[in-house]
Amino acid sequence: MDSTTERHLSAGQNLLEILDSNLQTLQNIWNEMGLPEYERKERLQNTVKQINNLLSDMIAEEEGFMDLATRRIEYFKTEVNALEKELSLQEENEGDFLGLVVEEHYYRQRLKQLREEEKRRKALYSDLIENLQILYTRLGEDFSSISSNFDLSTEHLDALSAQLKRKRELCKSRSAMLKVNMAEIKSMVEEMHYTTKSSFKNSLIMAEDITQNCSLQFLKSVQSFHDELKHEYAKFIEQRKLICEEKIAQLNQMWNCCKIASERRQLFITSIKDKYSTKALMQYDNEINNLEKFYESRKPVLQLYEEWENLWQMKINFEKRGLDAVRFFNRGGALLQEEKERKLIEHKLPKIKSKLEQAVYLWNDQHPGELLPYDGICFLTKINNIETEYAQQKEKEKVEKKKARNRCLEEEAKCVSKIVRTSSLRQKSPNCRPLIPKMCASLTKSKSTVVQITKQSPNISNNNQRKASTSLLDVPLLRKDEEKKQHNSVSICKFD
Repeated sequence: MDSTTERHLSAGQNLLEILDSNLQTLQNIWNEMGLPEYERKERLQNTVKQINNLLSDMIAEEEGFMDLATRRIEYFKTEVNALEKELSLQEENEGDFLGLVVEEHYYRQRLKQLREEEKRRKALYSDLIENLQILYTRLGEDFSSISSNFDLSTEHLDALSAQLKRKRELCKSRSAMLKVNMAEIKSMVEEMHYTTKSSFKNSLIMAEDITQNCSLQFLKSVQSFHDELKHEYAKFIEQRKLICEEKIAQLNQMWNCCKIASERRQLFITSIKDKYSTKALMQYDNEINNLEKFYESRKPVLQLYEEWENLWQMKINFEKRGLDAVRFFNRGGALLQEEKERKLIEHKLPKIKSKLEQAVYLWNDQHPGELLPYDGICFLTKINNIETEYAQQKEKEKVEKKKARNRCLEEEAKCVSKIVRTSSLRQKSPNCRPLIPKMCASLTKSKSTVVQITKQSPNISNNNQRKASTSLLDVPLLRKDEEKKQHNSVSICKFD
């Protein structure tokens, strides 16, 4: 006999003992009450009947509970199997259970877990599908194949997650490209003041954010517009560069007209980072406008100084041309005309300087406290400095001419003394004739030395040059006379 049977027998004996004890208690109560025999039997039968009815009701109730548990188990099993199939999940430790209650509890908990997992996966699937739909719409791709495939398996959800990641990266890269292109497009449009009749281009220019549309076709359209605009921008830059060069030339001209100091010019140039930019062009225009106002307010003084400067430069040019000896061979009265012009310039320079002094004094009286400088100094001081420097240069040239003339005279003296000395030696020695070529070579060398010295000193006057040339040309004549005398003396010696 196994332990289960023993437990059942023990429970039955206990039940009988309890039932017998209770019935005996009822018998005693009935005896004490003095009930007759038939009534006690009748009551005993009623008691047994009630006990049977109670047990029958209990059995029926328990059987109902058992049927309900069985039906629930079947229902739970069906739901669990369906969800496991849908979610691709299988119970690993599924087997026999110790009673329907345990089995019903197990399947109820299993169903609860599966439903929670289904709910989580549906939420995940819905989120993935929603995000994918947004990305597919932005990328301009077909989404019908993705939305029609409903699958809550882990593999499918992982595939959707990976696909979502790829599409996000693709959208991110295309958005970055669009942002870069649009930033350049708007910058070029703003700088060029670009206008177009194309509605698409205008929508791009006016749009705040176009990264919501990342389709390949839209990206190509934007890139095409960007390339077209870039080509136009290159032409615009070249044109603006030419304009800036013209403005710079005009600015230099105005600086020269207004006699602006080089330090201020350099300060303005260094303040411009990109000399061909739109900002630089505006700075050029502002500076030119300021210089024009500056020039207009000082126009009398500046014009007089410019006139004096031009006359002074003409004077210098006449003096440079005067150093060219070739011009004396020109005919037709050109030298006479030059001399007239030179005298006219010498006559005008003091008058212009006097007018300039009066204009400066008048301007200072009308504008007290304001400076009227040229390279940081007064115009009159500038003129005096130029004239002083010119006088010093002339004095220096005069000294150089004197030194050059002295060198020429020294060379001539050396040549003459050498010829005389050689002549005396020949008279003493009849075999001295081979020395004549050497002497000629020495004289030629001396002459070339004098010519070289004359070239090194360009400020020697034409008269001094002609004197030097004449004195040097006289040397070969003297040399020929000496040679003739020596030849006659040698012939006489041979005849004797």
